[in-house]
Amino acid sequence: MTSSQSIDIGTPSISRRRAMGLIAGAGCSLLPVVVPAVTPAEVPPPGERFQLLYSFTRHGGHGHGAGWSPAAGLIQASDGYLYGTCMYGGAYGFGSIYRLDKPHHVHHVHSFAAPGANEGAVPQARLLQASDGMLYGTTSVGYGTDDVFGTIFRVDSTGAFETLHRFRERDGGHCRAALVQGTDGNLYGTGWDAGDFQSGTLFRLTLAGGYTVLHALSPQADGQYLDAGLVEGSDGWFYGAAYQGGEIGWGTLFRISPAGAFQVIHQFDHANGGAPRASLIFGADGLLYGTTEYGGPFDDGTVFRIRPDGSEYEVLYSFDRRNGMGALPATPLLLGSDGRYYGTVGILLDVGTVFVLDDAFKPVVLHTFPVAWAPNGELLEIDGQALVGTLQDGCDQGFGGIYTLRRSAA
Repeated sequence: MTSSQSIDIGTPSISRRRAMGLIAGAGCSLLPVVVPAVTPAEVPPPGERFQLLYSFTRHGGHGHGAGWSPAAGLIQASDGYLYGTCMYGGAYGFGSIYRLDKPHHVHHVHSFAAPGANEGAVPQARLLQASDGMLYGTTSVGYGTDDVFGTIFRVDSTGAFETLHRFRERDGGHCRAALVQGTDGNLYGTGWDAGDFQSGTLFRLTLAGGYTVLHALSPQADGQYLDAGLVEGSDGWFYGAAYQGGEIGWGTLFRISPAGAFQVIHQFDHANGGAPRASLIFGADGLLYGTTEYGGPFDDGTVFRIRPDGSEYEVLYSFDRRNGMGALPATPLLLGSDGRYYGTVGILLDVGTVFVLDDAFKPVVLHTFPVAWAPNGELLEIDGQALVGTLQDGCDQGFGGIYTLRRSAA
């Protein structure tokens, strides 16, 4: 049901290595990459490229309390284990937090929407381990309370859980993207909609739970609907993307300071990409890299880069589902420890792929999933050997799964 191929994308060219800051004297330095300790469970066995580590199930089966339909990718915490969230299932049916202990074994950490808990439900975003060692995350809706716009929470590895903030309409909510921790120690995030103009908010949260709305988006001036999270630049500003709105209607790129100063740096026009759903990342060259879900010559999405000041926007690749690559990229790119960019595409009722950008920034397929296997979660690199990702749908039981893939041929 699955396929992968041996590929050779070569060593990055001298010009590209210089652009990435991999050569001394290039005028820029390689961003530090923290490589977590590898555990044998998370790397495919010798001779294999792809391994399905776990298939979620709705009823019964081993580890059924873990939930099902993981919309977000995994993180590797300081204890070495991988942690993630499921939108549904768990003890009460409204989502869960789980830990992958070893292949084919998932440990239940927490179930959302316990009666009277007022803690929100349906988590769609990746977790974050903050400097205090706790795991922080968001829920996209409330359940059984007036906090219908979701919550911000923290939890430890034993399942000790605390709700830090309950969203109300004016301060945002329905969060779909992961929180980030700024260099100032505070957490920053995006509310998908709500706010003063019903178009999304940018917020700050202290580790003590102090919540501040930094900016409420105005649809035409700023963009609207924040599927993407924020990324902090070396200049101290946070960069993000609005999925729709703006002057043309196809979304925007923006930046915001920790004090709330807001600037739109790019307006999408569809011809060169539109509807950026995924969070931006910084490349080793200091440029911002991202994807749009639609737009481009085939209306199947694009890969792009842009300077932090908004200049020199460049489409690096336009997806075309007719060539077997897949279409509609909706997850962030990953800058691997090898200096290359990895990503996924795939939607329900279409093929999905894991790809790597070659020297010319053209995607090369590393693995192709069957139809209806949806690789929607962010990729995680393990010890420079393998990528770990999640599938929101499909797999053995039809309710999603966790997979690992060697970056190069075994």
